[in-house]
Amino acid sequence: MKCNTITVSTWHAATDLSNELFREADRLNDIAYDLLPNVANSPEDALAFQTARAAADAKTLEGKRSWDKARAELRSGN
Repeated sequence: MKCNTITVSTWHAATDLSNELFREADRLNDIAYDLLPNVANSPEDALAFQTARAAADAKTLEGKRSWDKARAELRSGN
């Protein structure tokens, strides 16, 4: 099995987008869970929680897809 040499700049070029997407997912989760204590008493907060969680889940999935693409690029040496 051939081992590809990966430079720091190559690594960053391949993974920066997925890292950014995962950070955004974390930020959206933080927003959602800050709302959680009020969900039982506030339909608006319940909806905002659900919206933020759905957005976080979507961003996490996008980050995973981006990471899979980056990993494939790094393995192929492109």
